[in-house]
Amino acid sequence: MFLTAMRSEIAMDIIHDGEKYAMIAFRTHSSVDMQPTEMASGIWVSSTPMITMDAHWNEWLGSIRIEQIRDCNLFLLAKAKAAAPSILDSENRTLEKSIYKYYCGLVLADRFGAFQDPVA
Repeated sequence: MFLTAMRSEIAMDIIHDGEKYAMIAFRTHSSVDMQPTEMASGIWVSSTPMITMDAHWNEWLGSIRIEQIRDCNLFLLAKAKAAAPSILDSENRTLEKSIYKYYCGLVLADRFGAFQDPVA
């Protein structure tokens, strides 16, 4: 599930003024409690939402979709400085692609997990 937006709805101090973000949320079998952690430059991971699911999101997505998001336990977020922070544009699509690639990497790592440590 993709969410793309600007700074105004952020609960955590992860997104700063003038930045945009894209987030993927999903449910895993993991029970790991992970605080928001920057895994790579501009790529964040957390076991809790890194944005506030307020009335704004309820209007955009609807209450059923919001409940599905709240039921998730892994959140991937890409963020970057924006030339036009209040406009949904190619910057948002770039962030969506970036976080989707990170998500694909996680899926591939799980599906094709090795039975031994990597050999260098």
